[in-house]
Amino acid sequence: MLAIRGHFDGKVLVPDEPVEFPSGQRLIIRLEPDAPVPPLQGTPGTALLPFVGTMSAEEAAQMMRDIEEGCGRVDEDGW
Repeated sequence: MLAIRGHFDGKVLVPDEPVEFPSGQRLIIRLEPDAPVPPLQGTPGTALLPFVGTMSAEEAAQMMRDIEEGCGRVDEDGW
């Protein structure tokens, strides 16, 4: 059995990737919903607009350095 992902465009089922069957091949199609997409969480970008331009170029550069140096590290004693 082959499982493929696809979507319904309102009229027909459309595979999300190419499917290799001869044209006219009859198939039995069993449908089940894909995993639901969780709702977005967090702050909408429009709510952050008041903060645009409030950080100096130097502060932004320091933040980038701190991120590059500190992210990805694990403090094993911190758990």
